[in-house]
Amino acid sequence: MNRAETGQKSYRRRILTIDDVPVFTRLIQLSLESTGAYEVATVNDSRKALNAARGFKPDLILLDIVMPLVNGNEVAALLEEDPITKGIPIIFLSGYCPEGADNGRLFQFKGKRYLAKPVLRENLLETINCIFHEATA
Repeated sequence: MNRAETGQKSYRRRILTIDDVPVFTRLIQLSLESTGAYEVATVNDSRKALNAARGFKPDLILLDIVMPLVNGNEVAALLEEDPITKGIPIIFLSGYCPEGADNGRLFQFKGKRYLAKPVLRENLLETINCIFHEATA
């Protein structure tokens, strides 16, 4: 049984944001936490992403692609190989925008959900809610 199924009134879903730009992760954190529905942790050093995910136990991960040292694709692979983090949904949220992508809208890239920056708060919340709805359906 996951935390959402325990019936706790104060339950907030956990989201981990991994991006090398601290201002961006802080804005995402403030935006999501202001809804009252989410608890958000941030990581600005991709080398610490796996340990952060293992410790925080998020329900969802927002992951940048273009980061120094360890890029988002490599972080995603580490998360998917780890027995503790392998089932956590990931949304790539990145300024790297493949040709034909519409900034701020959800699309698939290499089999992953992907939102291109800049992303509107409403689009981000809609995407997050969709993923959580799919998980409970």
